[in-house]
Amino acid sequence: MDALVALTLLTITIALSMAALATAKRAATTAVEHRQATSLLRYLALTSQPVIGRTDGVTGAFGWSVTVAAASPPAPKAPPTCSVQVGLINRQTKRHYNLSTLELCAIGKAA
Repeated sequence: MDALVALTLLTITIALSMAALATAKRAATTAVEHRQATSLLRYLALTSQPVIGRTDGVTGAFGWSVTVAAASPPAPKAPPTCSVQVGLINRQTKRHYNLSTLELCAIGKAA
């Protein structure tokens, strides 16, 4: 009887350990994906051309789009600003990532 209880406890312990391992693996995979998405979002926002329009592409597991639009009309003598929207979709997990920022537009290209 004692051996049966010990075997049951051992089985439960192994099953819970395997579940914890699977959860840890999913969390690590999600963390890596999040880090890759953050790096790509920053890269795309920093390297996008400040010209109004939309650009689409694919990098690794991510499909992305960069949309540059004129922001609200600037004050007199203020340089024109553009709203930059960067969006990513992981094509495997279908997770969405977004980044929005304002930057100076190319002279004569905004508004």
